[in-house]
Amino acid sequence: MDFKSSAHDLDSRQIRDIYLETQSAHMQRETDLNQASIDLVLDYLQGQSVLDIACGSGHLCRLIAKKKPALKVVGADFIAPTSDELEYHNVNITATPFTDKQFDTVISAHTLEHIIDFEEALKELRRICRSRLIIVLPRQREYRYTYDLHVHFFPYNYSVLQKLKPVVPYELTLCGGDWVYVETYDLEQ
Repeated sequence: MDFKSSAHDLDSRQIRDIYLETQSAHMQRETDLNQASIDLVLDYLQGQSVLDIACGSGHLCRLIAKKKPALKVVGADFIAPTSDELEYHNVNITATPFTDKQFDTVISAHTLEHIIDFEEALKELRRICRSRLIIVLPRQREYRYTYDLHVHFFPYNYSVLQKLKPVVPYELTLCGGDWVYVETYDLEQ
């Protein structure tokens, strides 16, 4: 119950332990994404390689691999799945082992609302992305007590843009109950 008020004082190990402890409660469904958001993400995929960072159970990774078999699909999470044939890595979203611009498309779906160091995570996502960054955030008002472990909230389009601070051309779409934010990088740079 005190997670939101104490989260900023916890280190990454303590937060990981809380997620492990509550995993059965927040990982009961395959995905938090609505179908309209999934369809939009699939439409925005670009290039040859895709990273779904904070992939959870790997549902979106498996779906992308099935729908777009030509793409190299990689999943990453601080509790990475191990149950299927795709490539998964155990990583911290604020400090990944990936090289600069390693993935053509990077997806972060229903993730950043959980991350204490939002700016560092966003900087890392932009660093490892070569062509297209897709961020999906739930449209949710801030509440002290909720069933989720969110520490950031995005009820309005301006609340999304204030946190993401666009640096390149972007699109922001309200899709069901999700904000789908997409940055496209100039490959000439």
